[in-house]
Amino acid sequence: MPHNMTIKALNNSNYSDFLESGQSVLVISESWCPTCAEYKPIIQAVSDELTGIDFYEAVLDQGRLGRLKRDHQDLIENIRYLPTTLLFEKGELKYQIEGAVDYDEAVAEIEEGFAQTNPSPEREI
Repeated sequence: MPHNMTIKALNNSNYSDFLESGQSVLVISESWCPTCAEYKPIIQAVSDELTGIDFYEAVLDQGRLGRLKRDHQDLIENIRYLPTTLLFEKGELKYQIEGAVDYDEAVAEIEEGFAQTNPSPEREI
Protein backbone atom coordinates (compact mmCIF):
# COMPACT_ATOMS: atom_id res chain seq x y z
CA MET A 1 0.00 0.00 0.00
CA PRO A 2 1.51 3.36 -0.97
CA HIS A 3 2.43 5.57 1.97
CA ASN A 4 2.10 8.97 0.22
CA MET A 5 5.64 10.07 0.90
CA THR A 6 6.36 13.72 0.29
CA ILE A 7 9.46 14.72 -1.61
CA LYS A 8 11.08 17.37 0.55
CA ALA A 9 12.86 20.40 -0.87
CA LEU A 10 16.44 20.14 0.40
CA ASN A 11 17.54 23.30 2.17
CA ASN A 12 19.82 24.37 5.01
CA SER A 13 17.15 23.74 7.66
CA ASN A 14 16.67 20.04 6.78
CA TYR A 15 20.21 19.31 5.54
CA SER A 16 21.20 17.64 8.83
CA ASP A 17 18.18 15.32 8.55
CA PHE A 18 19.28 14.48 5.01
CA LEU A 19 22.82 13.63 6.18
CA GLU A 20 21.57 11.52 9.09
CA SER A 21 19.01 9.63 7.03
CA GLY A 22 19.83 5.97 6.60
CA GLN A 23 18.90 6.01 2.93
CA SER A 24 17.93 9.07 0.95
CA VAL A 25 17.30 9.89 -2.68
CA LEU A 26 18.11 13.38 -3.94
CA VAL A 27 16.77 14.47 -7.31
CA ILE A 28 18.74 17.34 -8.86
CA SER A 29 16.81 19.41 -11.39
CA GLU A 30 16.32 22.93 -12.75
CA SER A 31 13.01 24.78 -13.04
CA TRP A 32 13.39 25.38 -16.81
CA CYS A 33 13.98 21.67 -17.60
CA PRO A 34 10.98 19.97 -19.29
CA THR A 35 12.41 16.49 -18.71
CA CYS A 36 12.71 17.30 -15.00
CA ALA A 37 9.04 18.31 -14.94
CA GLU A 38 8.08 15.04 -16.62
CA TYR A 39 10.22 13.05 -14.15
CA LYS A 40 8.75 14.65 -11.02
CA PRO A 41 5.49 12.61 -10.97
CA ILE A 42 7.49 9.44 -11.71
CA ILE A 43 9.81 9.96 -8.74
CA GLN A 44 6.81 10.95 -6.59
CA ALA A 45 5.18 7.61 -7.43
CA VAL A 46 8.45 5.83 -6.65
CA SER A 47 8.66 7.61 -3.28
CA ASP A 48 5.12 6.43 -2.53
CA GLU A 49 6.17 2.85 -3.31
CA LEU A 50 9.55 2.53 -1.58
CA THR A 51 9.32 2.61 2.20
CA GLY A 52 12.21 3.44 4.50
CA ILE A 53 13.84 5.83 2.03
CA ASP A 54 13.67 9.62 2.37
CA PHE A 55 13.21 11.56 -0.87
CA TYR A 56 14.51 15.09 -1.42
CA GLU A 57 14.81 17.44 -4.36
CA ALA A 58 17.21 20.26 -5.09
CA VAL A 59 16.35 22.70 -7.86
CA LEU A 60 19.69 24.18 -8.84
CA ASP A 61 18.43 27.47 -10.23
CA GLN A 62 16.31 28.20 -7.15
CA GLY A 63 19.27 28.48 -4.79
CA ARG A 64 19.01 27.33 -1.15
CA LEU A 65 21.81 24.81 -1.76
CA GLY A 66 24.37 26.35 0.59
CA ARG A 67 25.42 23.33 2.66
CA LEU A 68 24.87 20.81 -0.14
CA LYS A 69 27.00 22.88 -2.50
CA ARG A 70 29.71 23.35 0.13
CA ASP A 71 29.88 19.66 1.09
CA HIS A 72 29.47 18.26 -2.44
CA GLN A 73 30.79 21.07 -4.64
CA ASP A 74 32.52 18.78 -7.17
CA LEU A 75 29.43 16.62 -7.47
CA ILE A 76 27.08 19.56 -8.03
CA GLU A 77 29.41 21.34 -10.46
CA ASN A 78 29.80 18.17 -12.54
CA ILE A 79 26.12 17.36 -13.04
CA ARG A 80 25.94 16.50 -16.73
CA TYR A 81 22.33 15.41 -17.16
CA LEU A 82 19.07 16.73 -15.77
CA PRO A 83 17.47 15.34 -13.83
CA THR A 84 20.14 13.48 -11.89
CA THR A 85 19.06 11.14 -9.10
CA LEU A 86 21.60 10.63 -6.32
CA LEU A 87 21.37 7.87 -3.73
CA PHE A 88 22.94 8.61 -0.36
CA GLU A 89 23.41 6.33 2.61
CA LYS A 90 24.21 8.11 5.88
CA GLY A 91 25.31 11.19 3.95
CA GLU A 92 27.65 9.37 1.55
CA LEU A 93 26.97 9.13 -2.18
CA LYS A 94 26.27 5.51 -3.04
CA TYR A 95 24.82 5.56 -6.56
CA GLN A 96 23.89 7.98 -9.33
CA ILE A 97 21.29 7.82 -12.09
CA GLU A 98 21.80 10.37 -14.86
CA GLY A 99 18.76 11.48 -16.80
CA ALA A 100 15.10 10.58 -16.49
CA VAL A 101 14.03 6.95 -16.34
CA ASP A 102 10.59 5.37 -16.29
CA TYR A 103 8.88 4.18 -13.12
CA ASP A 104 9.97 0.53 -13.30
CA GLU A 105 13.58 1.43 -14.05
CA ALA A 106 13.64 4.04 -11.27
CA VAL A 107 12.40 1.51 -8.71
CA ALA A 108 14.89 -1.12 -9.92
CA GLU A 109 17.84 1.31 -10.05
CA ILE A 110 17.13 2.67 -6.56
CA GLU A 111 16.70 -0.79 -5.03
CA GLU A 112 19.83 -2.09 -6.78
CA GLY A 113 21.81 1.04 -5.95
CA PHE A 114 21.11 0.72 -2.23
CA ALA A 115 21.72 -3.05 -2.32
CA GLN A 116 25.28 -2.68 -3.64
CA THR A 117 28.00 -3.47 -1.13
CA ASN A 118 30.82 -2.00 -3.22
CA PRO A 119 29.24 1.07 -4.73
CA SER A 120 30.01 2.29 -8.20
CA PRO A 121 28.36 5.67 -7.86
CA GLU A 122 27.73 6.47 -11.49
CA ARG A 123 25.46 4.82 -14.02
CA GLU A 124 24.89 6.58 -17.33
CA ILE A 125 21.88 6.05 -19.53
